[in-house]
Amino acid sequence: MITLSAYSIFGLSFLIFRLWLDEVKLRKELDFRRRYLSRIANYFFSIALIYNFQNMAFNIILATSMPALWVAFFRWDFRFYKRFKTGIPVSSVPLETKSQRIWMIIERLTLHPLMLFFGTRAYFTGLRKFVLGSTASIDFWGQCFSILYALILFYGAFFFLDVRWYKHHRWPTGKIILYALIASCVIIFPIIIIPTMIELGW
Repeated sequence: MITLSAYSIFGLSFLIFRLWLDEVKLRKELDFRRRYLSRIANYFFSIALIYNFQNMAFNIILATSMPALWVAFFRWDFRFYKRFKTGIPVSSVPLETKSQRIWMIIERLTLHPLMLFFGTRAYFTGLRKFVLGSTASIDFWGQCFSILYALILFYGAFFFLDVRWYKHHRWPTGKIILYALIASCVIIFPIIIIPTMIELGW
């Protein structure tokens, strides 16, 4: 259930803005990069905001994407800014106008930073509490369902939409991203499930 709040209003506005930016305004400039995992994760992050971080599945997606997003931020974002500053092409089509260049910068600035802020903060303020959202701490099967739902959404988006995996574009980047996601799942899921099993006396 969605409760109207500043988070939900901002999340809906941010989702609409990002969809318009990637799918309309910069459709040609981004080309196949519109389907990169971090941009899809941005949509899931917006939905988590809409749910006031009370939907466990979307909270899981945000939490488990942190390692991959930090790698993307330090490796590709800084590379983007360097290429942009030196005039090296950063899109699939030449940026011929000042407006195009400004919108490309806006797209990059709104891509990773907000997700990294909220996702990383959860690691320091209580990861399990954040991930559970409104799910009861002893609701084992509810947690399992949310985990499965999150995995289907996130891994499905990666396997079927991100060309770095299904077309092996710039290989082995897709494989590295997959390893990062698996590693984060291995770390995070026990933090969620094991305390529940202990509370239930299993």
